[in-house]
Amino acid sequence: STFHTVLAITSIIWQIVVLSKSWKVSNTAINEIFLNECLRDEIERHEQTKERLQYLATHDNLTGLPTRRFLMDRLDYMIKRSLRYEKMIVVMFVDLDGFKEINDLYGHESGDFALIEISNRLASTIRDTDIVARLGGDEFVLVYTDIDGGTAEAERLAQRILKLLNSPINLNNEESRQVTGSIGIALYPGSEKDSKALIKSADDAMYSAKAKGKNSYTFADN
Repeated sequence: STFHTVLAITSIIWQIVVLSKSWKVSNTAINEIFLNECLRDEIERHEQTKERLQYLATHDNLTGLPTRRFLMDRLDYMIKRSLRYEKMIVVMFVDLDGFKEINDLYGHESGDFALIEISNRLASTIRDTDIVARLGGDEFVLVYTDIDGGTAEAERLAQRILKLLNSPINLNNEESRQVTGSIGIALYPGSEKDSKALIKSADDAMYSAKAKGKNSYTFADN
């Protein structure tokens, strides 16, 4: 009958309307989920970029070692910790002897290779609580914390570093070069009261080691 036909058509139209609204709701929810995922990915990429920029600002591009900026911040913390726990800090300023000859004889690529190898050797001498940094060129600073052995322990560490540096570096399949170093050592507690003064004392002591013939270490005047 006409009544039943109209009723059936009305029911179909109603179902279409309900399904249409349901689709709009589902489509909106899907879009929101998609946008949230995109936003989350964008935030994650932003954080990764931020972390990478922070790393590049505080670490050397060639060797991956911390730079002076990172070193000074960390050394300030180490000094405060040393005062609290009454532990000694050993600061070593290392300058390579005759490194310019490698660049002059074999080129900067070989020089960079040597710097990376030396950085790895120096890094092998530190613990998680210590730090080794590259200040630029062929200058490095190592800081050892919680030292109980006093001057004798500092000498042992310096001798180990000199031995590691003296081991020849294979620049290519045919050539190997020996690199030595001059080391200046400053101790804390001592006459110096802050990180800048400690680094300067170790630097001055390093020049004294060079003046005495290189491939050696000298303690700063405390």
